[in-house]
Formats: sequence, structure tokens, C-alpha cells
Amino acid sequence: MQLQLISATPDFFILSGASLWLKKLFWCIIKDLQMAIDIFQTLNVIETMENFIEKERPPENIRHELDLSYKIEEQSVIVFEIRPNWRNKKEKMESMVAKATFVKSNNKWKIFWQRADLKWHLYAPMPLVPTLSHFVKIIKEDSHGCFWG
Repeated sequence: MQLQLISATPDFFILSGASLWLKKLFWCIIKDLQMAIDIFQTLNVIETMENFIEKERPPENIRHELDLSYKIEEQSVIVFEIRPNWRNKKEKMESMVAKATFVKSNNKWKIFWQRADLKWHLYAPMPLVPTLSHFVKIIKEDSHGCFWG
């Protein structure tokens, strides 16, 4: 998916190549969140993560049992799995996979993984990466078994 920001003001923006839900998501991000990244970096975040999710999601016929998504919280991007709650199959639960937090002072992304204590820990083998694409590559490879188990 290739996105291009055509025009942007505080109250109006035009995205070329974006679906309606993606435009709404983008609007929520730039209007409601005070992110440490600018509008063009935000567009890159959405494009990178949408491409990652599109490639890595499980087949459609099992998504009711296991799905993959992401969310943006302030300057962080969190990747998580969605599964039925083991106590009540009608409820969904989110299992955190990985988190990248943008550090504006050095223009890098910090990588975190969630341990059994349910706290985010810095990913020691590669704590900082220059781009979100590097983050995506690291969690896909998961060479130390930290993200996917």
C-alpha cells in the first residue's frame, strides 16, 4: 500500500491511496494524540505497520481464533495478538508481542518485549533501531524467541 499526504492543515488533510478507515485513523492520531513524531513520520508509521499486518496476519478462516493487529499510543507502536479469552470464548483478549517507542532526541526507535511479569523490557540484543521497518524486521525474525515465544 502506497500512501501520500497531499495536503495537511490542523483541521483538514487529504491522503491519496488510503481507505476511509485509514483516513479516520490518521485523523484521530494527528488530532487527538500529541506524538513526538511529526505528521509525515506518522504517515510512515501507518504505512509500515499496515503493510506488516497485511503480510503477517493469519489466514482469514482462522482469524476468529487468532489475529494480529497494532495500536499507536502516544509515541509508541504496539503489536499484539487477538485471541478468544480462555475463560469466556465470546470475549477477546489482547496478548502483547512487541513495542517500539520513538525517541525524538536521537531520532531512533527503542524496542521492547513483554516478559512473563507483564512489564515491558528493553530488547537487549538490539535496543535501538533507526526506522520502524527495522523494528518490523526484528520482530518477524525473532531470533531470540522473545516476541512470539
